[in-house]
Amino acid sequence: MTDGIFWMPPILFQEEHQTLLFQIVEMVFLVTDYGDTHDTRDVQIISLSKAGKEIRAQFADLREVPMFQGILDKREFIIGQDFDIDNLSISKSYEHGNNHNISLHQFIDNKSTSLFEIPRPNIARLHVLTAQWMVELEVLGEGNSYVDNGYVLPANRLFGNHLLSDIRHVKNDPVIRVDIDYFVLKCPQNGVVRGGTSINDYLISPRLSLLSNFEIFEQLFDNIGCEIKISDKGNFMRASIELFDSVQQLAEELANPAIVKMFNVVMDESKPSDRDKKGIPGVLVSGRVYVSFEDVSKAFDKEEEAFAKIDEYVRKKIFTKGYILQCERCRAAEWYRLEQVGQSFLCRRCNRDQIFSKHRWREGHQPNIFYKLDEMLYHGYKNNMRVPVLTLAKIRAQTKKSFMYIPEVVVINQRNKNQQLELDIVCIQDGKLIIGECKKGKNIDNDQLNRYNHIVNALNAHFIFASLSNEVDNVKERIALKSWINDPIIMSLNQL
Repeated sequence: MTDGIFWMPPILFQEEHQTLLFQIVEMVFLVTDYGDTHDTRDVQIISLSKAGKEIRAQFADLREVPMFQGILDKREFIIGQDFDIDNLSISKSYEHGNNHNISLHQFIDNKSTSLFEIPRPNIARLHVLTAQWMVELEVLGEGNSYVDNGYVLPANRLFGNHLLSDIRHVKNDPVIRVDIDYFVLKCPQNGVVRGGTSINDYLISPRLSLLSNFEIFEQLFDNIGCEIKISDKGNFMRASIELFDSVQQLAEELANPAIVKMFNVVMDESKPSDRDKKGIPGVLVSGRVYVSFEDVSKAFDKEEEAFAKIDEYVRKKIFTKGYILQCERCRAAEWYRLEQVGQSFLCRRCNRDQIFSKHRWREGHQPNIFYKLDEMLYHGYKNNMRVPVLTLAKIRAQTKKSFMYIPEVVVINQRNKNQQLELDIVCIQDGKLIIGECKKGKNIDNDQLNRYNHIVNALNAHFIFASLSNEVDNVKERIALKSWINDPIIMSLNQL
């Protein structure tokens, strides 16, 4: 703890551990005598773990009755008696000017390409035999999307030992824990430092190794006896996010009333006769709706906005250009990509090759171009992807250091594979684990809520309920009736 004062756990003072106590005391003398010019040195050993005032008060009693005494190699020691209370120091040492050290690392496949140098303190009296210190390591992202590259994990015993990789000549496993925003490393990493060497001889220079988002959540759920897999809806959502490069950019699109109006047209499967009567844009062919420029422009205030959006979507392969053509033989109407049509086209149903002529296209003096929405985006939007995407984007906007998520997953009980639960939101915001449900409306099934309650508490997570409705008071009361380890989050997205 300080010069000549050592702390030991109380269990060592029990009679059955007498031999072990003697061995440890021998090591204490070895440490204190190393490099000392005196033949002997006073040693004080305490075993209390209390605040400074409390421990000082109890030393008065320790003076009266020794807890243990003995002789080791002609040296007498007494534990619990004759303490110099005035010189007792119980504290941590901090260095000023040796923190906030920053180094930049590039990561490929979640492993740093350069070595990480373990910092050492500049304490003048650093003793080579006993020197140990703690390093707080914070992994933060850089650039405009820094929160997406940050690495702040929940304070969980599962995490830590994966962080340092490519460690050579290390006797012991790295001692690492997750503490709030930091990974805390105990240094040096490889045990007792021997005489005749320096601290620098024992410091390691490892690479940093990070877990992928899925690996992080996989370990968390495995720890409570569950396995996870990305659901079909989750795969649609993941592919849609990739089209727009990030969840926040997709959320910006899904918060745009004009885009929502255009997507709703594509999702509207009204029959052609009903579309004509009600003036619904788009053409329904073989169960899918295709839109022309005129159809898209109806969703925007200005034609220039429609032109710009179509060009952007074609460039990002969100829209694919094609023609709607009808076979002269079997009369089947289908949508064909531009590259599938030349001077002639091959009917998909009857396989008839025929000339690309006037009475084969739908209307007009020239064939009209119709746009098909990307298949994964189509199914993602159709399966209510909009609400979880907006929810994730809002959580991310409130993040300070690190945001990690995975799209919708299915949680499977490892003991009973029939027990499954779909989770719309699975994310970590600045080390806070958030699990929850997203709805267009304002209700959640009670059985579903009970299952959420069980799994959220098991994970020490926060439950979130997000809805497009602003009338969530009823469900808010029902959620409040449940017993939650952490306060639940109720999020209304009606303003988007």
